[in-house]
Amino acid sequence: MLNKKMELQHVMNLFAVEGTTFINLVPVLLNWMVNAPDFDAHDFSSLRYIIYGGSPIPMTILEKCLERITGKFSQGFGLAESTVLGAEDHVISDDPVKKKCLQSVGREVYYNWVREVGDGGGDLPPGEIGEIKIKGPNVMKGYWRDAEQTEGRIGDGWLYSNDMGYFDEDMYLYIVVVDRK
Repeated sequence: MLNKKMELQHVMNLFAVEGTTFINLVPVLLNWMVNAPDFDAHDFSSLRYIIYGGSPIPMTILEKCLERITGKFSQGFGLAESTVLGAEDHVISDDPVKKKCLQSVGREVYYNWVREVGDGGGDLPPGEIGEIKIKGPNVMKGYWRDAEQTEGRIGDGWLYSNDMGYFDEDMYLYIVVVDRK
């Protein structure tokens, strides 16, 4: 097994050595980086864009990243990044609305449709938790050679994700991690 600490040091050294401008990673790696005892000894000035996703990011970690890494942050969600929380939303603020949106997975991207539906299949109003369904040209059309599973997850061109969440009044989508349909 590789030593996580040693590998993390190697990775953090590479940012300066290689002049890395773009990274795409999961929040746990951001956590390891910004909490490394020698974080400030590394040069991250070449980073221009940081995309993260795959799991929620605790607000304390995200705020630390925004304070200590100067690149623009963005987050994607939805099997094919059907929603994005863009760089314009990644600001540290005392405004409760701006702070709350940092815990969302963003808004639907222009070529996709994202809805949350109740048990009857109808769209739900903002604030109500429902299953997230996704439709768009980049969303899978079915499971390879598995018509039964495809039929259970895709209907009328929509992929039913089994993820539970809700939209707020500004159409930011929030995933409810503890609930899965």
